Amino acid sequence: MERFGHSSDVILDPRRKKKWFDKKKRACYVIYPRSMLIGWGESEDYWSWEYFQGTSGDYFEIAKLKQACWFEIEGRLNTSELSPKVHYEAVFVIKLSQWAHGWDTPLRLKLTLPGGKVQERRVPLLEEPRGEWIEIRIGNFQIEKNESSGDIVGNLQNTSGYWKQGLALKGFIIRPVT
Repeated sequence: MERFGHSSDVILDPRRKKKWFDKKKRACYVIYPRSMLIGWGESEDYWSWEYFQGTSGDYFEIAKLKQACWFEIEGRLNTSELSPKVHYEAVFVIKLSQWAHGWDTPLRLKLTLPGGKVQERRVPLLEEPRGEWIEIRIGNFQIEKNESSGDIVGNLQNTSGYWKQGLALKGFIIRPVT
């Protein structure tokens, strides 16, 4: 499933961020893994990077977890790039390989909004399908008209201490709720 590939996309940085507009002409964003903070992301012992071709023909890198006993991923976007009074959702797009293991402990997801408001949830992965991209919702929010700008921060982590592998990260998406 790729819901962020359209011919009218604006690739802001082919390795870092892409913007597109939905049918109601509201801005949507995907932050690619190379623009995220990924704990141990540059270590070849823990992560690998592969180019991936989206449905719109553009190439970007995805991050693949080789092995780790804990990890943390953070994506962010400044609210100045979003429209006020629009209800948005934030999601991570991930895939578990057929051989993924160590996911007995749920993922911890956190969405931090400007002003310090935080939404948190835990998502188990044991029942999720293998070998296909899935969207893991972090939370929903709305930017008020006179609200000062700041960063929307999405955080995905698993700090259980158990060794895990087989997760791929495609992006952090912020888009209007339909």
